[in-house]
Amino acid sequence: MLGNAVLLTLDGYGHPSYQVPSACMDAARVTFLVDLVTPPPGTVCQPDETPFPQ
Repeated sequence: MLGNAVLLTLDGYGHPSYQVPSACMDAARVTFLVDLVTPPPGTVCQPDETPFPQ
């Protein structure tokens, strides 16, 4: 039903993605909201930090 829909994946922890710091996710959100451009299909973002020290 949504022919132009794209799934943007965050390879992180928890839910929702707004609580996980990720410059990649932030850039994709801004690009969509400002320019109405979706990320390429299959895009996977990484978190900028981990929830626990390693």
